[in-house]
Amino acid sequence: MKKSSKKENKKMKLNYRNIILTLLIILILISIHTLYTISLFKGIETPLRICAGLLIIDIFMIFAIIGLKLKKLRNIKIVTIFGVILLLYSGILMFADSKVSFIYNKISAMSNPHNTSNIHSTSIVVTKKSHFKNIDDAKKGTIGIINEEGNISTYELPKKIIQEEKFNEKNIKWYDNHVELLHDLLDEKIDAAFLPTTYATQYNSEEFETLATDTKIIYTKEEKEEIKEDDKTIQKSLDEPFTMLILGVDTTGDGIGSSFNGDALLLVTFNPKTMNSTILSIPRDSYIPIACMNGRKNKITNAGWQGESCIIKSIENYFDLNIDYYYKINFNGVVSLVDAIGGVDVEVPYSFCEQNSKRQWGKNTIFVKEGKQTLNGEQALAFARHRKVTAYMRNYCGATYTQHAGYWNDFVRGQNQQLIIKSILNKVADSANVSTIEKLLSTISTNAQTNMSTDTILSLYKLGKNILSNSNNKAQMLNMQKLYLSGADARIYDYSFLHQRGSKLTTYNFSIYEESYQAVTHAMKVNLELEKAQPIKTFSFSVHNEYEPTVIGKGKYHTQSLVLLPNFVGKNVSVAKEFASKNGINLVVNEVEGNSSQFIGQIINQNIPEKTDISMLDKTKTVTVTVVSSLPQNNPNPPEENENPEEPEIPGVPNEDNDTESSNENIEN
Repeated sequence: MKKSSKKENKKMKLNYRNIILTLLIILILISIHTLYTISLFKGIETPLRICAGLLIIDIFMIFAIIGLKLKKLRNIKIVTIFGVILLLYSGILMFADSKVSFIYNKISAMSNPHNTSNIHSTSIVVTKKSHFKNIDDAKKGTIGIINEEGNISTYELPKKIIQEEKFNEKNIKWYDNHVELLHDLLDEKIDAAFLPTTYATQYNSEEFETLATDTKIIYTKEEKEEIKEDDKTIQKSLDEPFTMLILGVDTTGDGIGSSFNGDALLLVTFNPKTMNSTILSIPRDSYIPIACMNGRKNKITNAGWQGESCIIKSIENYFDLNIDYYYKINFNGVVSLVDAIGGVDVEVPYSFCEQNSKRQWGKNTIFVKEGKQTLNGEQALAFARHRKVTAYMRNYCGATYTQHAGYWNDFVRGQNQQLIIKSILNKVADSANVSTIEKLLSTISTNAQTNMSTDTILSLYKLGKNILSNSNNKAQMLNMQKLYLSGADARIYDYSFLHQRGSKLTTYNFSIYEESYQAVTHAMKVNLELEKAQPIKTFSFSVHNEYEPTVIGKGKYHTQSLVLLPNFVGKNVSVAKEFASKNGINLVVNEVEGNSSQFIGQIINQNIPEKTDISMLDKTKTVTVTVVSSLPQNNPNPPEENENPEEPEIPGVPNEDNDTESSNENIEN
């Protein structure tokens, strides 16, 4: 028995030693991984990271030495205590390593510095009540497609689907524009339509306000478009002045797509040497040349249909600046971000109602009352999105939430977006802790994307630390020089649209004043050290009035390059000739015999629609008009020529077909 007991005791000691050895091996693996994880946070508290690394190594060496000495120790109790301590330390180190790894992985998930492709997607869409369930059903009916050669989502991908899935060409109906196609789909004149997968947000307007609930997707196809080498981002040091474009992506659901509406565009410049920054809200309807549309002017929001690269390149070209970085976040990201920090404190000027983050009305409608309050995620997003009151809102929400319709517009929305950003920064600064940081990272990692590398993102820590150390208080830390783009309303003929009844369609655009553009551009370039500041020669103030800083770009400007073609029909040809001469247009006159109701010299037709931007004419700058040159012999004397012909429309003057948009000249910051 004694011999058997000794044998068992010896075997038990051997097992304990094997367990200790196993725990030491596990500890060295955990230690190595933790050291590797710590090394990833380059530039962040380097002395502290070195100390932490040395401490981890020292503790492991102590455990290893003790473990080797315990190999010869016969006291099982001491060996057991050591094993428990070793196990507890390994668990603590593993927990710390998992937390640090979590932070790094979430940051890396946002980073897309070497994006080599844009993902484009097209879908087959049917009405909600359609019995079609899949692509095979769609083959049996009439399907519409937009004839827009070169557009991947609306033309190239649908063409591939038609060929690969062997659609009957007789069932394909071609359209020149999406408006007519959408009307025919909703009116059931066609059974299905090829549309961008994000069609519900791209084509969202008062005319198609319930498009998302009236239709459904039965098939989707994606394709990658390779990005040119010269369009890829070169990482810039944050020790030098840099620019960042913040894009609020008008999409629903989690994830970031390549096609979207650029509804929130905030251009930020920051100079780490002076700690100065500027922030500019670019109105979504700003009428500027679009890079991916061969330089044709359009709303900047529409550039998002071709991905962030098109928006970035268009803004770069317009302001003559390089955009170093972009940060893109979708609707769900804003909602989750605000909820993660417990809401934001905002002074709401007037009560309003808005769709929720999934563009749903009915029981999902967001109602926000005026006054100072803490907004949750959905309310904060609604406040950042709301820009006008529609007929649906008036009918559904009631007078309480729509009576101040004249207050809301795209410029107020831009100011509200800046207010939400500042409120978020204030809240994060007040309540920053490990739990909050984890919630924030979990939220934005799936709903945000940036072209910053992970190392560049991490270097923001050092930048933030410098800002804090150079600021006397939080308000000063978050202070930004607001910039403002002033301009005028204009309804401009858009060649990409044509109403179903065949009438010429004009769309609302915002024409930026040249003086405002110059002032804003100069301010950004000064902050980036690309231009020298112009000294202020005069300054006055009164001790009786609170000082209000000048908002650069905001003022009573009037100069703009936009000239729209008037409606010449019914006028004397001399009016057209005078306009053509003044604006460098080649006027071609086709003479025809008129009738008894017309007069000689009367224009009865023009080949270019009225309200066309003359800068968008072809290189020849040619406009052709048809003029009455003769009348039947029995025609009475022609009426006298109009001595005071109607003046061409001047953009910015209110008109009857623009009742939902308003100029920003009278909006107070």
